[in-house]
Amino acid sequence: MRDLAVDLKRSRKDVPPVAAVVARAKRPWSWMLGSAIFLILAVVGMMWMSRGTATVPENLLANAQFTRLTDFGGSEMDAPISRDGHFVVFRSDRDGQMDTWVTQVGRGNFVNLTKGTRSQVLVRNTGFSYDGSEVWLSSARGGDRLRLVPLMGGVPRPFLFEHSMEPAWSPDGTQIVSNPYDDGDPFIVTDRDGANPKQILTLRAGGHSHYPVWSPDGKWIYFISGLWDAREMDIWRIRPSGGVPERLTNLNTDIRYLAFIDTRTVLYTAPDQNGAGPWLWALNTESKLCTRVPPTPDRGP
Repeated sequence: MRDLAVDLKRSRKDVPPVAAVVARAKRPWSWMLGSAIFLILAVVGMMWMSRGTATVPENLLANAQFTRLTDFGGSEMDAPISRDGHFVVFRSDRDGQMDTWVTQVGRGNFVNLTKGTRSQVLVRNTGFSYDGSEVWLSSARGGDRLRLVPLMGGVPRPFLFEHSMEPAWSPDGTQIVSNPYDDGDPFIVTDRDGANPKQILTLRAGGHSHYPVWSPDGKWIYFISGLWDAREMDIWRIRPSGGVPERLTNLNTDIRYLAFIDTRTVLYTAPDQNGAGPWLWALNTESKLCTRVPPTPDRGP
């Protein structure tokens, strides 16, 4: 105990007064504060400069080659292209009613697949199967909603669930996400043959989710969701296994037709803030920035 007391007295003599500590620390702390302010200003400046360059829109169609596909007198819409790029299926009223047509690119031959037998839905009406050998058809008729028909025409056959719409295949073709016509517009993920269905998303009654599309790496399913009747939609994404969906935009507008052009860029159509359009837009999935794709001088928007 005596030794401890001696050590304590000795240590007290070695401790400098508080004023001396403050005096010594004043200059280093001033230097550190100045350095911190400088670093903060530098980071803010770099962020401002990077933001300025990131918002400059890139013309994604600058080197694109355009080929006229149709020259009908009526309307053409809803036009997916097959994975191999050889065929296009679309909706047209060429024969009076709105039908689903298919054509081989560059051939000029058109085949009417439906001939007035399918009613139109308000979302995506048609598309290709994973291997491109068949075309899927949606319909507003309750007992005849989703069918597959051979590429160049034939007898339609039932596909997935009777009340399903908008099927989309994963990049490897092993899974399908579809949008049953039920309250809350749920998304169902199944195997390629429709087995092992799993609901990954549903909304409250009155909510809508449509236009599902897989990311190129298969890790996400992108879709639009919001108030469909008010045309206040935004782009979201969710994991194929389910979970909490992530909102990517805050546009509250009439967004449709999602399509990936590369691993981080989703194209979509929507009007501008003044209601003009619709135009073609691009969403960068990393920065969450949306930019309008500039129109080409000779082809328009």
